[in-house]
Amino acid sequence: MSSYIYLNTRDGSGNNYETQWSIFSSRLANLRGYSVSLVNVTFPNTVYPINEFNNIVTYTQNSVQRSFTVPVGSYTLSTMVSALNTGFGVYATVTAAAAPLDKNITITPVTNAITLDDVENNIFTEIGFATSAVIPVAGSTGLPVSLQGTNYVDLVTNFSSNNYSTSNSQKILVRIPIQQEYGTIVFHEPTTPHEVFVGQSQFDDIYMGLYDDKGNKFKLNANSYLSMTLSVTNITNKS
Repeated sequence: MSSYIYLNTRDGSGNNYETQWSIFSSRLANLRGYSVSLVNVTFPNTVYPINEFNNIVTYTQNSVQRSFTVPVGSYTLSTMVSALNTGFGVYATVTAAAAPLDKNITITPVTNAITLDDVENNIFTEIGFATSAVIPVAGSTGLPVSLQGTNYVDLVTNFSSNNYSTSNSQKILVRIPIQQEYGTIVFHEPTTPHEVFVGQSQFDDIYMGLYDDKGNKFKLNANSYLSMTLSVTNITNKS
């Protein structure tokens, strides 16, 4: 017979992307552990599509490296073009490409060619350019921009000893599709819940972390909270 546990990050210890709860787990002599699955999860989407993990532009021109930060926020193609022009200043011009490439950005150096440097938290994938791409003086048009933010959020737990990665499903309790815009409420109820076995000691302290589709921390705002309901079934040893 299953029991249900309601958890809210407001009641745990941690921060806005990692939380830990201390749960009293009865030490029953015949108990092997628990079968745990997620019933539902709710949280506000308070993570901007362009955030601290994807807003850096670093480039080298004529052997001089420069860098600027695109402000955190939500962007359309036109507002992104404006932000990039502000950042590049006198060293490059950024425009929206003409149809049929009207979801693409063109970067045109003012004097010498530009190399987009591969640094941490860069924005190049979002604006359609490869890291280490060389932009000639004649200009270069990237792939269609991707400004909608993460496609999904992984809810990761301590129920497995394997290290987390976006391709390693064994530590993911649930992968939550993100189709809602910034500021809306995300509610997810798995149609086929992922069931995991949890030992008694693991159940005493439940850890949860949120990560986006690139493996970056999905940081909710300081006053935003996640809640989830777990279905828990005792697993006993065979007599």
